[in-house]
Amino acid sequence: MTKQEAQKLMDTMRRFYPFAKQLRSGEAVTDYYQAMRHVDFKKAEKALWEYAAESVYPPPVYELLRRSGGAKKKKKRCGTDWAEEEPDKNGWMKEYTRKEGR
Repeated sequence: MTKQEAQKLMDTMRRFYPFAKQLRSGEAVTDYYQAMRHVDFKKAEKALWEYAAESVYPPPVYELLRRSGGAKKKKKRCGTDWAEEEPDKNGWMKEYTRKEGR
C-alpha cells in the first residue's frame, strides 16, 4: 500500500465514521500507513467495507489487518491455556499451588 492509498482508505473511513475525531488528523494517515504498508490496498479496502457493514465504531488497525490477511500469526504460545487442561473425575481443574521455598 502506498501513502496515497492509505490516504484514500482514511478518506473512506472518515465518510463512514464522521463523528470519529481520531481519524481527522494527518498523523492518523501516517499511523495507518505505517501499520498497513505491507497489505494490498484492495484487500484492506474490502476489509474496511466488511467491517463498516458490521460496526458503528471505527475499526482498530488490527481488525483491518486480520480481515485483510496481513496480521502476523504468533509462533509460540506463552502461559497456560486452562481450556486444554483435563478436569478430574468431579469436573474440577487441578489446583496449582506455590511450592514452598520459593
